[in-house]
Amino acid sequence: MNVTLRIPDELGKRAKHFAVDEGKSLSAVVSELLEKQLQISERKGYRDSQRQAWALIEEGFSGGGQKFVRDEVYDR
Repeated sequence: MNVTLRIPDELGKRAKHFAVDEGKSLSAVVSELLEKQLQISERKGYRDSQRQAWALIEEGFSGGGQKFVRDEVYDR
């Protein structure tokens, strides 16, 4: 996919030098950075969902009018 980005001149120069030092194209460097950031973001979303699930477990579930708390069910 071709994308046009506008970045400050100084940042562009620094990024080009970084890419050269790494032996990569600027496009490859930007792609790698985006991939890493998206992985971090996706893991954060997973961790947020996991925390919500644990909060529900700790809160307990309604079972036919009777509330069950996990630790009480398993005598912990």
